[in-house]
Amino acid sequence: MAKLTAKQRNAIPTKDFALKGRREPLNNKSHAEAALTMGMRKKTPTEKAEIRAAVHRKYPDLGKDKDMKKTSKETSKKATAKKGLTKKEGKSGSHKAITAQKGYTH
Repeated sequence: MAKLTAKQRNAIPTKDFALKGRREPLNNKSHAEAALTMGMRKKTPTEKAEIRAAVHRKYPDLGKDKDMKKTSKETSKKATAKKGLTKKEGKSGSHKAITAQKGYTH
């Protein structure tokens, strides 16, 4: 998702925002995906429903439950692989590695 400049954001029509007050832009598919994931944080249940409805109106195939679960699992796998951890190690493995490097013992 590319970061929008003020000029680009102002050029987006009001109908291409998920919430009133020109919040949560849906000008392209990547921004719509971001609205479904990151945009759900710290929102009221009503705002969450409005975001989902606006995204599905503009991109009907986007954000189906099974697609979102698959996306979050893939993201989790990528993050674990990037850290060089096995699936079993996860967060506890990274904690053990850090404490071992610092010379702490359990």
